[in-house]
Amino acid sequence: MQYFGRMKASNKQIRLIWWLSKQLGMDSEALHEAVFGITGERHISRLNQDQAKMTIHHLERMIRKDQTILDPVRMTKAQRGKIFKLMYLLKWQKKQLDGLAKRVTGVHKIEWLTRHQAYDLIEAMRAILRRRDDGRYPEEIFE
Repeated sequence: MQYFGRMKASNKQIRLIWWLSKQLGMDSEALHEAVFGITGERHISRLNQDQAKMTIHHLERMIRKDQTILDPVRMTKAQRGKIFKLMYLLKWQKKQLDGLAKRVTGVHKIEWLTRHQAYDLIEAMRAILRRRDDGRYPEEIFE
């Protein structure tokens, strides 16, 4: 089936995306946030083959990094999940997130953040969301 002029992602690709997300300990919401950040598409079922390949590549890279980075200074999985959740709520692309990370921490890619830098980025994203808030977000997001 064609999707926006390109072939729709295969069932095998979609199953692989879900399997990789489980290996990373991501729940459904975190996976959807990550997919949106990588591709700009909100629904996994609407990915085309190129977007699915890009998502698979990104998730595989995240798994390799989790296995090779044993540095306790690096940001935690929980911090990474919070960053992707805030990115989703702000309706940002990965490029915008990396731009804010550079402005706030001086680091060009969020994958390179330390725990302290990730905390600073999360607080900056919360501040932006708080300014946009009109009561539609639950209070725990700001805690």
